[in-house]
Amino acid sequence: GCWEIVFTVMGNIRRLRKMHEAAADTTERSVRAEEPAADKDDDSYEIDAALTVEQSNARLIHKTVPEEMMDRIYQRSTLLSSRAGQDFFTYLCRVSETEIFGHVVGAGGAPSPPPAAKKRSPDTSSLHSLIEAVHYNMDSRPRLVFGQIWNLVSDHLARVALTADRSVSLFAVDSLRQLSINYLKKEELQEFQFQRRFLRPFTVIMKNSDDRTMRELVLRSVAQIVIVCGQGHDP
Repeated sequence: GCWEIVFTVMGNIRRLRKMHEAAADTTERSVRAEEPAADKDDDSYEIDAALTVEQSNARLIHKTVPEEMMDRIYQRSTLLSSRAGQDFFTYLCRVSETEIFGHVVGAGGAPSPPPAAKKRSPDTSSLHSLIEAVHYNMDSRPRLVFGQIWNLVSDHLARVALTADRSVSLFAVDSLRQLSINYLKKEELQEFQFQRRFLRPFTVIMKNSDDRTMRELVLRSVAQIVIVCGQGHDP
């Protein structure tokens, strides 16, 4: 779908922006050491010979594509119809899985990436964008519509939590915890059946993970959800 292309491009843009930000100090010191200060133009978009092609692309993207421009796409997802909103989140989850696992796992698929993909460092650009988009939509969508979106997102986060990469796994579980608490704190959602839907991904992780740290985090997360949503306290 068209959204898959859009999210793939936006994921690459965010990855390049992060690359530039992480290497900015080192890059600038290198450039200053090789060029006279008077000749340096901070607004120049020319490729620097001292940089690789990807580093030059990252530098160009950082200067020409503001973060706010991309954020608006996720913010305005709240204006999409129910059907279009589901498509939006379906393809955002697909692109996120491709970035993290190296391929689309899909519902019921094995959580672990193939051996060749395990060597690559997971890219979480679209995963972070997904969490942002869920936050934007949870207050603007009717309960049943958001429930359908949550099914898509929570299944994806559960699969991500079961990946071998510890930092990404922990982020996925913590995101499930925060999203669940933020949504279930609403008084009109204090129904057992609806709360069960938000606890389901934690059950999936507990059943499929042998990692002690992960299981302890899941238990602490569920306990906090029960306490906060049961008493109305802030996390």
